[in-house]
Amino acid sequence: MDIEEILKCFNHPNSLPIEALNAAQKMQEKITPRLLSILEHTLLNYKNISFVQMDYIFALYLLSKFREKKAFPYVIALARLPGRWPEKLLDEGLTEGLASFIILTFNDDLSAIKNLIEDPTLNEWSRHEALNSLLGLVALKKLQRGDLIAYLRFLFHSPLAEDEFFVTHLVEVASDLYPEELMDEINKAFDGYYVDDFFIEKSDIDKVLEQGKEETLLKNIYNNAYYLPIEDLEKKMLWISDFYAEQEKNSMII
Repeated sequence: MDIEEILKCFNHPNSLPIEALNAAQKMQEKITPRLLSILEHTLLNYKNISFVQMDYIFALYLLSKFREKKAFPYVIALARLPGRWPEKLLDEGLTEGLASFIILTFNDDLSAIKNLIEDPTLNEWSRHEALNSLLGLVALKKLQRGDLIAYLRFLFHSPLAEDEFFVTHLVEVASDLYPEELMDEINKAFDGYYVDDFFIEKSDIDKVLEQGKEETLLKNIYNNAYYLPIEDLEKKMLWISDFYAEQEKNSMII
């Protein structure tokens, strides 16, 4: 397959185009500029992207697989789109892929991630996944655990910590890091009823502390496939097959 055939398969697929994905991976250098152009076009025309258009989703996964740093500003820009647009464009990719996209295209601009996290006007799920991405940077040794602990402490003491959804996620992220240095902040959050115990309970924190630091970090960070480089792109994109199956099911019901 040539590049035009590949991109045609990506634009309006009715299933996961395995052959096109495999072909694209074999021509990384040639196809990368076209994939970056797709992301640029998507950002410029995000309000007019059709429901069945998927080329930018494939571009995000491929560029992440390639560890392409030039894609990082586009990933951040997608996450910063207003309102529910990140959810509309990325669908399940928002929670299944956004943190990974940020991690694997990271160009050392940590401030871009922090600015996304700290902007309460932006999509809460984009900010959620941006915070998750910092765990991935620790996993890939692009960010020190101690530096992330210090940043979480800063967030716990910031005005952002008045929001229950945000605080709950701070506690979750701290838990994954083994939260011994942040227990004062975590206890105050639980005592002040700022943590939604549907997502995490105080007993979950106690179990992590009992488990030990080394085991917690190995399980939640260093051996967590979600944060590591993409090996099997087809497996990583299985949710798209489920997406199409659900669409077909709904169309039959109608």
